[in-house]
Amino acid sequence: MFSGRLIGSSLNPNTYPAKQRFSVTSTLAKQVYEFIVLNDYSISKPKSTLELFDSLIENKLNEPLSYVYRKALKSYSVILRQELVKKGVITSE
Repeated sequence: MFSGRLIGSSLNPNTYPAKQRFSVTSTLAKQVYEFIVLNDYSISKPKSTLELFDSLIENKLNEPLSYVYRKALKSYSVILRQELVKKGVITSE
């Protein structure tokens, strides 16, 4: 890691004078550590529930499906997405 861009930090230690790089790099290392711990030890940012739902439906629709199944999946996904937006979860009801 040469900068904090991957975690959304504006720190770029190599742009600082040589005497300040160590302290800036230490600050960046601390930010990276905190980011990883907060994201369940993953460097990638977690997706929201809606993003995960949309991704799941998109992946399924990219599969070779019959016309009837695709049409049903699209209509059900609209209803389920609205439920997810309103309540934050999809209940069994």
